[in-house]
Amino acid sequence: MINKFISPYNGLHIRSCSGLLILISALIAACSRPKQQQESFDFKPPTVVEAKPYKVPAEKLEPPIVVPVSNIKTIPMGRPKIINLNPNLYKNVYEPEIKKILPMGTPKLITPGKDGFKLPVKVPAIDSPFEAGAPEIILLKDFYVKDDNPESFSTMGTMHGFLSNDLNALYVDRAGNLWVGGWDGGGLSKYDGRYLTNYSAAQGLSSNAVLSVLEDRDGNIWTVTDGDVLNKFDGKYFTRYTTKQGLSNDNLGKIIEGKNGDIWIGTNKGLNRYDGHSFHYYTKEQGLPNDSIYSMASDSKGNIWITTAGHGFLKFDGQRFHDYTGIFGSGIGHFLAEDREDNLWMRGLGNNYVFRYDGQTMNQYSIKGDKSFPGINDLFADRAGNLWISTSDGFFKYDGKFLIHFSAEHGLGDKWVRMMREDAAGNIWYCTNTGVGKFDGKFLIIYNGSRE
Repeated sequence: MINKFISPYNGLHIRSCSGLLILISALIAACSRPKQQQESFDFKPPTVVEAKPYKVPAEKLEPPIVVPVSNIKTIPMGRPKIINLNPNLYKNVYEPEIKKILPMGTPKLITPGKDGFKLPVKVPAIDSPFEAGAPEIILLKDFYVKDDNPESFSTMGTMHGFLSNDLNALYVDRAGNLWVGGWDGGGLSKYDGRYLTNYSAAQGLSSNAVLSVLEDRDGNIWTVTDGDVLNKFDGKYFTRYTTKQGLSNDNLGKIIEGKNGDIWIGTNKGLNRYDGHSFHYYTKEQGLPNDSIYSMASDSKGNIWITTAGHGFLKFDGQRFHDYTGIFGSGIGHFLAEDREDNLWMRGLGNNYVFRYDGQTMNQYSIKGDKSFPGINDLFADRAGNLWISTSDGFFKYDGKFLIHFSAEHGLGDKWVRMMREDAAGNIWYCTNTGVGKFDGKFLIIYNGSRE
C-alpha cells in the first residue's frame, strides 16, 4: 500500500498559480475594453461659438513708430488736374456751349440696284505678296523725368528710335502694340512696350510717308502711304494694292474695318469695299451724294457712316444707304467717332465745331461764350466715355461736363496734335509734329524721333 502524501506547500503553489491566471485574464480584459469603447464611441460635432472681438481703447495704444523717409523726389504735376475739377480754378477748364440744331428727320433710303441706282462694280483683287526685309529693332532706354515748371505737367522724355519726329497716324492692335505712321520719312513703327520695330521702304513699305494705319480681325496691318498705295502686312509678307491690283482710284483716304471683316477704303472717286477677294465700288451711281469721301466710321451695330464733299452725311446698313444729306444744312466734315453710348461725334466743315448725333437730334458743341475750338484734326472716344479732340493747339478732353484743355504749356512736345488713341491699360497716346506721347492721367510721356 502506497500512501499518498500531499504537502501543504504544493496546495499553496496551486492556489498561487490560479490566482495569477485570474489576474492576467483580468488585465487582458481591462486592456481590450477601452479599445472596444473607442471603436463604438459616437463623437458629437463641436460646439460653434461666435467670436466677439475686443476693441482696444485708443488711450491704451502706444504711439506708432515714425520712420522719416529721405531722398524724396518731388515732381510738380501742374495743371490740369484730373481729380476735383472745378471750372473756376483753372483757366484751361471750360464749360461747353451746346446748341440744338434740329431733329434729323427721316433719311432718304437708297438701295443699290433699285430705283435707277446700279449695283456695285465688282473687280477681283490681284494679290502679289512679297517677303518683307528684316526690320530695324531698337531697345528703348529708360525714361527720365525732365525739369518741370509750376505751370506744366510733369513729363518724361523718351529715348529715341522713330525714323521721324513728324508723326501723324496711330493704331493700337489687339495684342497691345502701338503702331505709328510717320510723315516726312517716318515710315511705320511698332512699339511693344520695350522694343521699337521700324519698317520703311527698305523692308517693303510702298513709301516712307504713312497716312493711316489699321489692323484687321486676322491681325494684318493695313496702311495707306504717300503715292496712294494700299499696303497689307501679315507680319512676314507685304502686299500692295493700286488701280492695277483692283482699286477704283489711287487717291486714297481713310481705311476702316466693317463688323463683318470687310475693309473699306475712301477715295476721291467713291468707296471701295474689299471682301478678301474682290473690290466692290460704290459711287454716285450706287447712291452716294458725292464721290469724294471725307471720313468713315463703323458703329457697334455694324453700320458704316460716311461723310462726303457737298455736305454728304449717310449710313450704309449693308443693303441700303440712309442719306441725311440736306437735312443737316451746315455740313459735316471729317472725323467720325462713336462713343460707348452709341452717339456719333464729328467735326463740322468749318473745322472749329464738334457735332453729336444721338440717333435723332444733331447738337453743336463749342466753348462757352460761343468760342470755337482751334483747328480740329481728329476726334476719338475712349472706353470711359470721354471724347478727345485733337487740335492745332493741343487737345481737349470732354468728360460730359467740362472741356479740359491740354496745350504746350502743360508739357506737350508740340501744340499741333494730329491724332489720339487709347491702349488696353487706358493710357491715351497722341502724335504731334515732334513725336508721340503718352498720357496716363498723371504724366505726359513724350517719345521723340531724335537719335543719340
